[in-house]
Amino acid sequence: IELPGGALISEPLPWRVVGFDGDVRLTLDEEGKTAVVANVRDAVGKLVSFDAAAKLPFERLGLDVERWKTELATLPLSAHVAIPRRSLDQLPPEVGGVPLAGDIELAGAFEGTLMKPKLELKGSINGVRPLDATNCTAIVDLEAALAYENDKLDLTVEAVSDNRRVMMAKGDASISVATLLAAKDGETPEQWSANADLTLDRFPLAIAEGYVGEPVSGTMSGKLELRGLHEDARLKGSLTLDALKLADAGFPKAKADVSIENGEFHAAVRLDQSDGFAEAKADGRLAWGAKLAPAFDVTSPVDVGIKAKNFRAGVVRPFLQETLTHL
Repeated sequence: IELPGGALISEPLPWRVVGFDGDVRLTLDEEGKTAVVANVRDAVGKLVSFDAAAKLPFERLGLDVERWKTELATLPLSAHVAIPRRSLDQLPPEVGGVPLAGDIELAGAFEGTLMKPKLELKGSINGVRPLDATNCTAIVDLEAALAYENDKLDLTVEAVSDNRRVMMAKGDASISVATLLAAKDGETPEQWSANADLTLDRFPLAIAEGYVGEPVSGTMSGKLELRGLHEDARLKGSLTLDALKLADAGFPKAKADVSIENGEFHAAVRLDQSDGFAEAKADGRLAWGAKLAPAFDVTSPVDVGIKAKNFRAGVVRPFLQETLTHL
């Protein structure tokens, strides 16, 4: 966008898309009321729709580029975006390609200014199941909601299978738009923090079949809790797997516990078979703090203990075949 005083918005880099068409309608009246309505379609039908409205202060700002750049951040506007319901395998290759079947739908709304926005985004994926898995009976419905207001971000994701909630994930973050804009390209914003909780209740592992490339069955239950990410991060959790089976490997029960806090980590894994078991434990130092991910303290020892009884080690080969050539 060029004004007599200079460029308000720089010319974007050239790009092209193939297989899409659409329409854009722009209206502007003498009072500065501006509205934009746009639709994008592909061979399947409408892919996304968008509309936005704002009152542009042309009379007050005229063609002063610098004033426009300053005012845009505090200009009230509203916008809506929607992706009509469609099958995952009918999404464009640029955004699709997941090994899952199901129907996705999305709707979002924006109110306020760029510096003080109110954002709501809701989406669902119904009938989620592994793609090309003819014998899979596990079907999951997912619903997600994201909200941002007053420098606070909240996210919830819920999964239901067979009329029963099998997963609830919640997350929240405190971060301002000013902090995001101040971050340099490729760098993490300086001032923010986040927390997350995950609860599983007999979540069907068959959903992962398309990702692991092998028949999978069993359920997972347990909790994971993350606190103080990017401040003084700490993590604790316990997960239990029942009737786990991957290809020819099977375990009636498996359990994993983990704790990372105050520079220390403790982890334990136990695999039960019908007539035996194997378990491993590890304790050591782990630096995390304000970093995005923890890192081992290579200057400190790690205590590892392994115990097994009548454990048939051959059944874990499918889990390790990418790492070990012979077990």
